[in-house]
Amino acid sequence: MKTKFCLSSALILLLLLMIFLIPSVWGERGEKSLKEETTVAFVNVNVIPMDSERILENHTVIVSNGLIEQVGLTHEVQIPEKAVKIDGSGKYLMPGIADMHVHAWSENDLKLFIANGVTMIRNMWGSPQHLTWKEMIAKGELFSPSIYTAGPLMDGPPPIWEGSELIETPEQAVKSVEEQVKLGYDFIKVYNRLSKESFDAIMATAKKHGIPVAGHVPDRVGIEYVLKSGLSADEHLTGYIELLEADDSPVKDSEDFADKIRKWKYVDESKIPEAVSATLKSGMWNCVTLVVYQKFVSAEDAKELRKRPEMKYVDPMILGMWDPTKDFRAKKLTAEDFDTLRRADALRLKLTGALHKAGAPILLGTDTPNPFVVPGFAIHEELQNLVNAGLTPYEAFKAGTVDGAEFLGQSDMWGTIEHGKRADLVLLEANPLADVAHFNRRTGVMVRGKWNTEPELKKMLEDLAASYKAPKNRFAEIPALPSEGQREFSGRYEMKFNKYVIGEERFVVEKLANDRIVVLAQSVTDAPYDAKGFMRLELDKDGKCYIVDFQNETRTGVNKVRMERIGTSLKITGKLASGATIEQEVIVPEDIVLGSSMVGAVVPVVALAESLKVGETKTVKGKSFEVSPAFQIPDEALTIERQADAMKQTPKGVVPVRVFHVDVVSPTAQIQQIILLNAQGELLELELQSQMGSITFHRVE
Repeated sequence: MKTKFCLSSALILLLLLMIFLIPSVWGERGEKSLKEETTVAFVNVNVIPMDSERILENHTVIVSNGLIEQVGLTHEVQIPEKAVKIDGSGKYLMPGIADMHVHAWSENDLKLFIANGVTMIRNMWGSPQHLTWKEMIAKGELFSPSIYTAGPLMDGPPPIWEGSELIETPEQAVKSVEEQVKLGYDFIKVYNRLSKESFDAIMATAKKHGIPVAGHVPDRVGIEYVLKSGLSADEHLTGYIELLEADDSPVKDSEDFADKIRKWKYVDESKIPEAVSATLKSGMWNCVTLVVYQKFVSAEDAKELRKRPEMKYVDPMILGMWDPTKDFRAKKLTAEDFDTLRRADALRLKLTGALHKAGAPILLGTDTPNPFVVPGFAIHEELQNLVNAGLTPYEAFKAGTVDGAEFLGQSDMWGTIEHGKRADLVLLEANPLADVAHFNRRTGVMVRGKWNTEPELKKMLEDLAASYKAPKNRFAEIPALPSEGQREFSGRYEMKFNKYVIGEERFVVEKLANDRIVVLAQSVTDAPYDAKGFMRLELDKDGKCYIVDFQNETRTGVNKVRMERIGTSLKITGKLASGATIEQEVIVPEDIVLGSSMVGAVVPVVALAESLKVGETKTVKGKSFEVSPAFQIPDEALTIERQADAMKQTPKGVVPVRVFHVDVVSPTAQIQQIILLNAQGELLELELQSQMGSITFHRVE
């Protein structure tokens, strides 16, 4: 195959961060439950209203139309004739709780939250997917906790996370905040590398529009400044090390990730009261997420965490990310660094207790799905962490009910059991105010008035675990690739993230009557995403790109985009699942490499690469479209280097291969590709190396 191979950074962002994957349809049981409109009576139950530390014994709670209609002594409450009665004798009814710091990317995550009594989530990195979810929830179409979501994460150059919204100037900051407000996000999320000028612009614009700002304390801004800025909440106690670090710390001014950990070796605990006092004066809340640090462990400790029973409910892509030997944050840490992390755990616990004792408000959150922080399940660990920090069980639950609702300005909607509040309820076998572990002894969970028994929820989880292991015929319901000319190549590739299979792609290369080359591709990504991709790429015999048509079908709709080059003009048109239309025209180099998130898009770089001798390099410009979290067409620089030839084991035996390394650099990402071609110029394997590991495509036929 004498055509070239090229792949943009869109694919790694699509798959690795899961920002670019939109999840699958919920199960039949969830759909049925959501359509039921019944009146429910919890009869003769011990009610924990959470308005104060008390238990209302022998009470009955009536729920109708998704709201709490009545709370009263059982002998005084008249139960509607058609109400479904749930015997609460000896049981305890309390509000569902909120996980106030999550990153929810799949609908299966949403199931895990509900199965653990989490009925509200505060999502910390939003995309159009989350806005669609909120609409579906409002219509009763999605089995999910209620969602309060940030917009796309805002970070400065170079952003820590690929796919962040890059803010380099105050003008960009103003524009981004205004766009997020217009789109309907609930709050703004700020991150580590923002400049002081950009941070100020974000805060001022957000204040103008009445939208809260929360997030990390930017390194170049500092917590002392942030405490005076009006930031609504600090996440993970970021920035506090600045207040606690000893004056003679050898890593005091370092922004390096490993050095930030090492700073905890040099904490002066006598500074804690001053830090607490400054926090109390500022009015800033803290979502401490102690559990996320505790699960940041060495590769050896990770082996033990993988054995925990709840891991079977985590989808394969997420499990693939939980590898300390691949994670860019962990893979260079030493055994001493991990020991320091454990010391830091104890100090953060102490700081949390001091903040709470002084009256500085604390929020309950987990930062799932960071490594081994399983959605829903981790909330039980964080509740115990808060108790270990000095909160009573009631106060720990309050941080995820009454206080969470107050922080979000939704105290009139949820957080307590009283007339008119949303019917998010958990029925328990034992008193949670005696032991937070009793929150794990559920009889059932009610979400917006829909009752789900514990056996139903457990079956839902077991079905979910089984679905990950079930054999898959991914292209069974997809028509065969069409034919437009003389076929030169046909291949099917299994997609793995680290060691976990997450989907497949197939593509063909054909020669047209006008001597142009067309690449036709289809991809299927496994549940929970069930995303289907389709691409048509047209290029000439020299590998010059002219047209890319790309379509991405997901649970939330269809994104369809086209790029067409005429001379040095590139026209981009399309329509997104959100309903937005795209119409742009830009000037580009004549030899621009056009790409999409499909593996078949590798077909435009091999013609460039094949002329290279071992050790030679070539650099070209690239343009690819990404449809999520927001439509964008990043400029890319591709540096192609031919490596020494090698031998590769394949199902047909050991074969010689040509090896090419391609560095793809955009303003918000840097991806390394390894392309292996056989003697005929056919793609045998493509590996994409990035922050959390590798996505590898192996040819299987």
